[in-house]
Amino acid sequence: MQVTLEPHQEQAIEAAIRAGRFRSLEEFIESAVQTLAPQESPTVTNLPAVPAVVKVDGLWVHQGQAEASAHWDTVVEEVREEWLLNLRKASHS
Repeated sequence: MQVTLEPHQEQAIEAAIRAGRFRSLEEFIESAVQTLAPQESPTVTNLPAVPAVVKVDGLWVHQGQAEASAHWDTVVEEVREEWLLNLRKASHS
């Protein structure tokens, strides 16, 4: 299958790969295919498990394996602090 992308689409994909959200174009495509609802693509359930990025409560969440250099303790603590700060702000409103 051959696909032609608009320049802005190609730039967005390349930016996502450069930012580390995906390791390759193939990984991006696999992730995009996984987002299809099962009724739209019955073969999706037969695909191997690969990392995917999904949006949860307004946050982009990477599902899969982190890079070896990832500092998850720091990330989790920063997200926790931000969440607590938002709770405090909401309770004072």
